[in-house]
Amino acid sequence: MPKLHLILLALFLSTSVYGQDPGTIITIAGGGTDLLGSEIPATEAQLNVPQDVAVDNEGNIYIADSFNHIIRQIDATSGVITTIAGTGTPGFSGDGGPATNAELEYPRAVDVNDLGEVFIGDTGNFRVRKIDPATGIITTVAGAGERGTFPRFIERVHIDSIRFGEIVSIIAGNSGLIIGDGINFDLGSGNNRILQVGGDSVNVIAGTGRQGYSGDGGNALAADLAIEGMTLDTGSDLRVYFADSQSHRVRSLVEAVDDSGQAFTQIETVAGNGRTNLFGEGTLSGDGGPAVDAGLDLPWGVAVGPQGRIYIMDLANHRIRSVELDGTIVTVAGTTPGNVNEGGFDGDGGLAIAATLDQPYRAAVDPNGDLIFIDNGNNRIRKIFQPEFRTSLLAASATLFNFGPVSLGIGANRTLTLENRGNRSLTVTSLTIDSERFTTEFVTPTKIEPFASRTVDLRFVPENEDRIEGTLILLTTDPFLPRIEIPLTGSGIVPDIDVLPSSIAFNQTFTDQTREQRIRISNLTQGQLFVEQIILSDTLNFTLPQPVAGVTISAGDFRDVNVIFTPQNAGPISAELSILSNDPDEPEILVPLSGSGLVPKPGGFLDLAGSVGVADPGASFGVAWADYDEDGDPDLYVVKSLEANRLYRNDGGDSFTDVA
Repeated sequence: MPKLHLILLALFLSTSVYGQDPGTIITIAGGGTDLLGSEIPATEAQLNVPQDVAVDNEGNIYIADSFNHIIRQIDATSGVITTIAGTGTPGFSGDGGPATNAELEYPRAVDVNDLGEVFIGDTGNFRVRKIDPATGIITTVAGAGERGTFPRFIERVHIDSIRFGEIVSIIAGNSGLIIGDGINFDLGSGNNRILQVGGDSVNVIAGTGRQGYSGDGGNALAADLAIEGMTLDTGSDLRVYFADSQSHRVRSLVEAVDDSGQAFTQIETVAGNGRTNLFGEGTLSGDGGPAVDAGLDLPWGVAVGPQGRIYIMDLANHRIRSVELDGTIVTVAGTTPGNVNEGGFDGDGGLAIAATLDQPYRAAVDPNGDLIFIDNGNNRIRKIFQPEFRTSLLAASATLFNFGPVSLGIGANRTLTLENRGNRSLTVTSLTIDSERFTTEFVTPTKIEPFASRTVDLRFVPENEDRIEGTLILLTTDPFLPRIEIPLTGSGIVPDIDVLPSSIAFNQTFTDQTREQRIRISNLTQGQLFVEQIILSDTLNFTLPQPVAGVTISAGDFRDVNVIFTPQNAGPISAELSILSNDPDEPEILVPLSGSGLVPKPGGFLDLAGSVGVADPGASFGVAWADYDEDGDPDLYVVKSLEANRLYRNDGGDSFTDVA
């Protein structure tokens, strides 16, 4: 590409970049295909596990492109990326010559001071190296070039003799270098110390060398820790913040004076409660509350904004979080729908709070206060404009509700979840529905805190088979979505009730006995048959063994109901059984009930002649018991005399038949 066209393209990209709204996220480097390309638009470059980023006073960005074994720079004006150190081949060479001809090996750290001197944590070579801004010459400023640990019982080690374990971070302050000597995860161990270079020697300012968590409020030299990213807050107390990754916390170092007047470096926790789950992983919690009570999961980098906000790269939660000026914590970038352990890439050009990240790693703040960070899992450098921007951001679980066919009188329920995915509280100021068939008991105004949710329980009760439409209208304080309209639809289903038998007649029953018969209530067609109530007009002589109310019968199914007859006096007794349902064609079915009560005679005998068909006044003078009709059932014959002789037969039924 001609150089003029390259510059114009870069200027166009830069202009579009700097026209972004507050809280917007974009990619400024990576995502391209040119693995080792130099002097190309940064978004055309392919990064290979970038592990640190720094910004100078002019806004130029420096990247430790670790697995490419180079240091790259993005020009603040043009957006062009250039290799400023390393050849792309791992090794150690080049001291005293141009940095671009030198070999580096897995550089994991980079920083730049106010003089423009670029310091490199040449991790694989166990050295800290420096690029002179005037000449481009690279030199080693600390490190013997061998893996080792800081000697015990020795206060200072010469810069040429110091053996590092794993250089993971650097602060290039005007008063000297601060080096994070952390964990080599391939070896499973590390030095776990924070070192300071002063003059020609190196001393420990924090860490016992043991990985762990201890020492808060005391001397940092007695603290167990696991150092990753660091940053310097150049405010009034010159505080160092660092990610204590394995304890899932962010901690700080600050000069203090003990009771005897002796100065020492004090360590304390500023974010993270350190809690883990059953698998030993960190947690995600606490937005809107005190930062020290929040759950973090492998915080890996940290940066400080111009107003004092602390930005945390919450790596395994795939979020960037901010300790606010009042000590509370909020999320400023990254959303993880469904599973907090899944990262991704999405959202460029939109709000950072709604974007998807994959292992945010290290960060720096540019002169404009914008946040530059490594999206490590995506091999990109991304930028958030005005990261102090806070907004509510409403997410609704549905854009429409179709209740489908619903049985009359029964209705159906649905739940709408309202989530605030922003970093400022959200208020639902109004909720209305323009159809009386759709209802809710949701009360407004309702406040939803960041990353909290509320549910709206909706109910649809049709009154006929017609299709019903309505609209749920939400008014909120979300500046991007102040009004939501959610269509609601549904229709009615008519069940078809059937009751068998249509009437019940009980045989004669003694007043000290009971008889029981059954009716069957069926739903012959579709939907749900709702038996609202079954009512007996006479509850003295007729009873239901179990109350039947609020019973639902599915299509093609049935429900049996038993009716008990217990006559309280002699003679005919009648009543009605009323069945109330949601069948609009037969909302009430009446089942006639009848029976007759008999009062037992003293001694236990009772004249039953009239009830069994042998009540003529003739005298009975003979009976016989045999299967005379050869139907397999014994028959009882009674012979009586009334003017003409009569023969009565009973073949097992309730009465006799005059047969001769």
